[in-house]
Order: sequence, then C-alpha cells, then structure tokens
Amino acid sequence: LRRREAAVRSAGQLLASLGYRNVLARGFALVRDGDGRPLRSAGAVAAGARLDLEFADGHVGATADASPATPPKEPKPRSQRPTKANPVRSQGTLF
Repeated sequence: LRRREAAVRSAGQLLASLGYRNVLARGFALVRDGDGRPLRSAGAVAAGARLDLEFADGHVGATADASPATPPKEPKPRSQRPTKANPVRSQGTLF
C-alpha cells in the first residue's frame, strides 16, 4: 500500500511539473481568442480580435491592433575570427 501511495504521489508531482501553469509561472502567457481557444501563432490573430491573456497571476483582456505580425529576426552568426580579447587557441599536436 505504501509503494502504491508513493507511486501515486510521484505521478501527481510529475503531472504538476508538466502542467501549463508551471510554464506561466516562469514568465510566459497563454493567449486565447474570444471563444477561449488557445492561439498558437501570430498569423491566427485578426486585426481587432478580442484576446484573453492568461498569466500566472490572472487574466487580462486585450484587442489586437492592425499592425501586421513580423517574424522574429534571425540572430547574426558570430564571427569565429580571433580578437585580442578572445584569441582562438590551437590544441596543437598530440603526437
């Protein structure tokens, strides 16, 4: 009985850790349309649409503006050239 109780407790902890509320607690928000359906992309939001934003501590109503969604910028690749502050060091030969 104790093993089963421990297994149930463990499963409950795992379920709680995977729940979306823990994601909200880390600073994210869940965006829903006016009918309460989750929105997964900016392209699914029409200008003027009523939105519900759920944060860890509550909900906020919002209205989408008319500006088009812009895709996120790609990060620029970092230069691999050595600099005085960060020289590239060679491993040298092992033989």
